[in-house]
Amino acid sequence: MILLTEFGREAFWPITIILLFVLGGWTRKKTAVVIAISMLVLIPLGELAKDIVARPRPVIPASDS
Repeated sequence: MILLTEFGREAFWPITIILLFVLGGWTRKKTAVVIAISMLVLIPLGELAKDIVARPRPVIPASDS
C-alpha cells in the first residue's frame, strides 16, 4: 500500500493493464483495452476540470501563541 500511495496511478494501473492484457483471455484483453482508453480520456479531462474550477485553498489562520 505504501508503494501505491507513493506512485499512485502512474505505476499501478499501467502494470495492471499490461498484466490483464498479457495473461488474460479474450475478455480480460478487452477489459484492459477499455481501461486504457478510459484512462487516456479521463486523466486529461480531470486535469482540465481542475484548471477550470480552480477554487482557492482555504486560509489557515495563524495560531495565538
